[in-house]
Amino acid sequence: MLIDIRYLFWGIIAIAFFIAIIYLIFVLRKLVQVLSNVNSILESNKGSMTNIIKNMADITDNVKDVSEVVTETTADVIVAKENISEYINIFKDILFLIKNVFKK
Repeated sequence: MLIDIRYLFWGIIAIAFFIAIIYLIFVLRKLVQVLSNVNSILESNKGSMTNIIKNMADITDNVKDVSEVVTETTADVIVAKENISEYINIFKDILFLIKNVFKK
């Protein structure tokens, strides 16, 4: 009752091969489940994605309009800040003159 090393080697290889095939079957089954989930998500959102793609031009126009308004508002705020600082400087000069007049 001697066991030949070659038969033992090929037996171990065959067992490893069958385990690998079973593992591959499980992996492929999971992959099919994932792909079917992705497909169902895409099918359920097909109408929404179509609307988004159709409205993309309007969306970009709206974003452009909003950015232009923000730019104009920022420019107006900068001009107003400069005007306010000029008025404050004029007011300080008037107060300084009044102070000097009453000081003498």
